[in-house]
Amino acid sequence: MKLKHVCSLYGDYGLNISADEYVEDGVPIIRTSDFDDLGRLDLTEPKRVSESAASPKMLRRGDILFSRAGTIGRCTTYNRDSPATFAAYLVRFRLIASLVEPRFIAWWAQSQQYWSQVRVDTIESTIGNFNAGKLGNLALPDVPRDEQKAIADFLDRETARIDQLIEKKQRLLEVLNATRVAAPLRVMASGMGEIEYDADHNRINFSNLGEGWQRVRVKHVASHMTSGSRGWSDFIQDDGELFLQSGSINRHMGIAFEDSHRVSPQLGAEAERTKVNNGDTLVCITGGRTGAVGYVSRLSERAYINQHVCLIRPSKAINDRLLAQILFSEIGQLHFRMAQYGLKQGMGFEQVANTAIPLPPRAAQETISAEIDCIAEKTRRVVEEIDVSINRLREFRAALITAAVTGQIDVTSWGKTGSTDRRLDEIEVQITNGETVL
Repeated sequence: MKLKHVCSLYGDYGLNISADEYVEDGVPIIRTSDFDDLGRLDLTEPKRVSESAASPKMLRRGDILFSRAGTIGRCTTYNRDSPATFAAYLVRFRLIASLVEPRFIAWWAQSQQYWSQVRVDTIESTIGNFNAGKLGNLALPDVPRDEQKAIADFLDRETARIDQLIEKKQRLLEVLNATRVAAPLRVMASGMGEIEYDADHNRINFSNLGEGWQRVRVKHVASHMTSGSRGWSDFIQDDGELFLQSGSINRHMGIAFEDSHRVSPQLGAEAERTKVNNGDTLVCITGGRTGAVGYVSRLSERAYINQHVCLIRPSKAINDRLLAQILFSEIGQLHFRMAQYGLKQGMGFEQVANTAIPLPPRAAQETISAEIDCIAEKTRRVVEEIDVSINRLREFRAALITAAVTGQIDVTSWGKTGSTDRRLDEIEVQITNGETVL
C-alpha cells in the first residue's frame, strides 16, 4: 500500500511566500527549519503571516508535513489545535484515521525502511528536490491497523525512555564543558583572588592578588597583535597556504587546520603581518562565533588569518598557552560578552587588546598551565565517552523504530522481557570497556 492510498489529502504544497511578507502578529508559518530530524516541532519564536495569506493552507491536528528540499524527507506531525500554516518547501498529507494509525505513520517516517526509499528517489530527482508525487508513492509496511496502534504505543513508551537518558547525558555534557571553561579559575584561585565586576567602569577587577601577581591588559603581554586583511577571499583556491577563519577555531581551544580554506601563496608586508606562528592565540571578533579562542600548535606550514580573527603573539612575559587558557576561560569570555553588550555580535580589535587578565609570576606559569591542561584532558576524555554513548543510544533508537514498524520484533513481548533495559545496560558496559560494537 502506498502513502497516498491512506490519505484524504496528499501532495499539498505550502504557501509560496517571501520573507518580506512576514508580519509581527499573525498566523505561525512552519518552515523546514522549525523541526528537527526526530520530528520535534519548535514554534517558540515562529515567523508569521497574515490570516488572509494563511487561510488557504491552514493546518489541522494530525496533518503530517514532509520536507521536499534541503532537509529532504524530514517529517513532523502537527498535533496542536492552535492556528498555523506551512511554507512552500513542505508537503502536507492528511491521513484517514480509520485506515491507519497516524502515530504509526509518524514513526514509520523515522525508520530505515522509509529513509531507504527516500534516498533512492532523491538520487533520481533533480536539484535535490523531492516532489509530492514521489512522497505519495512511498510504500508503507503491510501492518494491520490494530497492530499499528500497538507499535505506536510501544515506540511512544520505549523511545521516551531512551530520549530521557540522552537528555540526561546532554545535561552532563553541559556541566563538563562548563568545568573545562572554569578550570583556569580553579587552578589560579589561590593567587588571583575573587573576580569583581566594576559596573561604574564596565570592567573586571581581581581582588586580593597574591604576591607577584599582576592585573594586566592583553596588549601589555603581546609582542604582536593584528587582524587579517580584507579581500583575501579572492585568493581562495583548492591548494596553497592555510587561510584560517572563525570556523577554523573549534570549541575546545584548538584549530581545525584540516577543515580550513587555502589561498594562493602570498608575499609582502600584509602576508608577514597576518602570518600565523606556533604559540599564537586566535580570537574570533565577529559573527556568531565571537569570543571563540584557539591556540596554535603543531603548525607545519604557512598560514594566515582573515579579517574576522584577531591574532595575539605573546611576549616573553607570559607562557603562550596560558594566555590562550585565560582568554578561553570565564575571565576572557566575560570580558568578550561585556564588549558586545547592547550591540550586534562582534567586537573591535581594541577591545581584545584591552582585556584585563590576571598574570601569575613568570616562574609559576608553566606549572599553572600544565595543571589546567590536566583538568581539561580529564574532562575531554569523559566528554568523548559520553558523546560515544549518546551516539550509541541514537543508533539503538533508530534500529528499534525500524524493527518495530517492519515487524522484526514482537512489541507485545519486548517490554515484558526487559529487552530495552538489557540493551541500554549493554551500551553502557560497551562504553565503559571501550568497545565500539553496537
